[in-house]
Amino acid sequence: MTLHIFNPEHDQAMAVNRKNVTPPKTVRQFRSGMEYLPALWAAGGDTVVVQDKLRAQAAVERLRAELSAAGCRVPARVEFATSGELAGRTFAQMDVWGWDKAVIAAIDKAGIACSALPDEDRLDTIRMLSHRKTAASVLADLAGDGLAGEAFFCRTEAEVTALARRYGRTVIKAPWSCSGRGIRFAEGSIGEPLSGWIKNMLKAQGGVTVEPYYNKVTDFGMEFRSDGTGRVEYLGLSLFVTRHGAYTGNLLATEARKREMLERHVPGSLLDSVRERLCDRLGRLYRGKYAGLLGVDMMVVEGADGRSFALHPCVEINLRRTMGHVALALLPEDDGTAATMEIETNNNYQLNIKSL
Repeated sequence: MTLHIFNPEHDQAMAVNRKNVTPPKTVRQFRSGMEYLPALWAAGGDTVVVQDKLRAQAAVERLRAELSAAGCRVPARVEFATSGELAGRTFAQMDVWGWDKAVIAAIDKAGIACSALPDEDRLDTIRMLSHRKTAASVLADLAGDGLAGEAFFCRTEAEVTALARRYGRTVIKAPWSCSGRGIRFAEGSIGEPLSGWIKNMLKAQGGVTVEPYYNKVTDFGMEFRSDGTGRVEYLGLSLFVTRHGAYTGNLLATEARKREMLERHVPGSLLDSVRERLCDRLGRLYRGKYAGLLGVDMMVVEGADGRSFALHPCVEINLRRTMGHVALALLPEDDGTAATMEIETNNNYQLNIKSL
């Protein structure tokens, strides 16, 4: 039996690299509203840690009904328990949204035991692999016909300024951030308050990445699992929607239907080539270092002529579970069936399933 913990503050915990983390109010609200989320992929009889068991049970029963009505996979039944009820218990396996020092400290504080937890050296390795300069390195290795994308890791403001002048419109990103946080835009020059933000990131996180701005057509991702011995398994496509850089929802559809939608813009052979190259590159990168889920965010972008399309194959690498993995756990089996999985942000972060 596996114990599941939802810790959406993971990316912030990676940035500060401390055992004690106080997430922003919005992240705390998101965790409170969505704490039952692991019940959507957990195996039958697994345990999910929540603060409010009755609310979690009610939310999952509502989602089970919505998924059934939409023709999607209905999750197995699990046990909900508070951390206080789990004190002194031992679990063979633990499944968290992402591994970091803060979640390990929370597990220890709750008095929950597991022999399979990563040690501090492994946590440090995962954190460095999650750095955006790793994604920039992978992106550079994926260059080729039909592909777009460049990324530069900068340690000084002068480097950032030079790239902003060179490309005109750029995207500047903190090394560790999530869902639109830690991202800024420059229009050919670096003025205030952007200059102050860059200085803070250089001091706090050692640098920033700078990327040319691309005219995005659609967001999507590829989801994977690393076994830690050099093999990375492709799990499926994730077609998702963002608003102001923040995730809002996923398409629940078969792999064939998702491919068909993407192939309106880029050849299927290009998708296959990128998938195979990522499995090889990431397998070598994570050998002996990381075993678990990961997702690679991508984009279809406008070509330089404004009429063609190109594939940006590595916008970001999330070395953790993603909402794309959640969507893959709920997919319909029928190509003629599709639904959306949407987060309603104005109602305490409620998850809704809607048929298409």
